[in-house]
Amino acid sequence: MTNNSIPTTYIPLEKFHIVPLTGLSPAELKISAKRTSRDREKITHTTKLNAIAKRLGITGGFAAYEKEYNGSLLPFMVKHNLRKRKNLLKHTKDGDYNLYFPFSHQQVSERLFFFEGPTPKKLFTGHDFDFSGPISWHSQDLYDALNEDSDWSDIILGNYHIKRAIDDNFDISHLSDRQQYLLKLDVTTEITVRLLDQTGLPN
Repeated sequence: MTNNSIPTTYIPLEKFHIVPLTGLSPAELKISAKRTSRDREKITHTTKLNAIAKRLGITGGFAAYEKEYNGSLLPFMVKHNLRKRKNLLKHTKDGDYNLYFPFSHQQVSERLFFFEGPTPKKLFTGHDFDFSGPISWHSQDLYDALNEDSDWSDIILGNYHIKRAIDDNFDISHLSDRQQYLLKLDVTTEITVRLLDQTGLPN
């Protein structure tokens, strides 16, 4: 990744200051503090660094952030071989029909830090996953699949997947165990509806 392609994230401070972040190392944060734009009150460089550390969730000022970065974040990056920045939310093999949409950074953040349940150990973002094979079906693929799999055929032809999506009380207990399992899969699909021009057709 070249310097020109490094994404910039902007975080606001309390007194109308906007900080451009291009990295999380103490050295990068010091550069960001120097590039902070302001609308009103001028604040010192040290005050900006302490405010940035606070916005990043670290109490105790910038010195505490440096300690946390060097003592926790850096070892974590070394352990998991995180040597350079990469956009892990971008789908590199979309397939033809884009049935699965990428997460935003905000969605990932909220799932990790603002979710009432347990913190996930893994998060599937779709990066480097080939969606063109198992998910991007066109009409012929779907036709073949329905002929080969009676459970999928029953679900699609019976509109069970749609009924389950729009009716929380839809009872699937009468279906086979495998059909119930297939319906519970968290799969995002996109249905294309073609509107035919019926002008001039007999009533």
